[in-house]
Amino acid sequence: MTDEVELDLLQQEAHSLGKHIRDLDREIAREVRTFTAGFKDGEKAISRIQDRHEVKLKLMFDLGGVSARIEDLENRMRKQGDLDRANALAADFAEGRPVAQEDYLDWLQPAVGAPEYEPSIEPERYHRQNAGEDRMLQEMLREEVEPEESPDGWRSR
Repeated sequence: MTDEVELDLLQQEAHSLGKHIRDLDREIAREVRTFTAGFKDGEKAISRIQDRHEVKLKLMFDLGGVSARIEDLENRMRKQGDLDRANALAADFAEGRPVAQEDYLDWLQPAVGAPEYEPSIEPERYHRQNAGEDRMLQEMLREEVEPEESPDGWRSR
């Protein structure tokens, strides 16, 4: 059996277990609703809820085991794929064929060819536009003064 077939079977088993767990959840919820409505004998209803809950816990344990096996199989398949690619590259290198060079700085090429940044606003105009911000910053950073010295009449903190 190949890894792909085994992975497919494990995924089908996990799906089946998950479906069965959801069905048990619905059955438990139905039993709780009928128990709270008072339609059935209390002891029998509680017994059925406990039985279904125990079955659900066992299925959840089984689902965890299947999930762990799926993860291990996926990791093994990924490692095998990496090993196959490495072996192919090593064989190409041993035969003297050129190996494709990967360029990890492709994202930088547009910025390298871009023209130099020039500010669109001259510095004098920029300072005139931002004079209010400068005054606000000075006001925030001013030292504490007496209320009668403060221009707005409030005590600075």
